[in-house]
Amino acid sequence: MCLDEVAAHVDSVVTGEAEGVWLQVLEDVRRGRLQGRYDGGLARTEDMRPARHDVLPPRYAFGSIQTTRGCP
Repeated sequence: MCLDEVAAHVDSVVTGEAEGVWLQVLEDVRRGRLQGRYDGGLARTEDMRPARHDVLPPRYAFGSIQTTRGCP
């Protein structure tokens, strides 16, 4: 919301959904060429990987339905 204000205090900003650009951010860090801004855009829920419920402890009571994220 306040990109210019935030940019004055950080090395880089990711806007939008990070899934689409996160590997690029990590690769740029590894190569020492971090960009000031990465725009992840909007993500489609059908393209998102499902949550890993198999890593939860046995008998863990959990249930959710995700239909959207953030405020487009």
